[in-house]
Amino acid sequence: MLKEVEGMEIKLNIPGLDDFTVILKKGMYPEQRLALRLIDKEDFAPFATITVNVPHKSHQLQPGEFFIKTWGENEQVINALREKTEIFVDTGRRVDVSDLATAEIWRFADGVNVDDIQAL
Repeated sequence: MLKEVEGMEIKLNIPGLDDFTVILKKGMYPEQRLALRLIDKEDFAPFATITVNVPHKSHQLQPGEFFIKTWGENEQVINALREKTEIFVDTGRRVDVSDLATAEIWRFADGVNVDDIQAL
């Protein structure tokens, strides 16, 4: 059903990190919005937080959607995740987080059960 995602493990192709495997974990921001973090499968160290909390823009989210941090250290990670269309769907909507940063609005692909993602 969801190839390469057994137990929400995700193989990423990031320059310099060929076939790097992470585990997708979930948490909640204070406003009860979904937070998503990638954990290194080898040593279980946090690798990247792929979501960003933007409380003053949360009204723009539909149920099941979340803000994705695409700038800075997340840029290559997010580019690799874009290939994982069996897990994530980019809605095409964007919100300005600051004068220099724009967050993307994503959701999970059909068939992905958020309850199957382990909590942080």
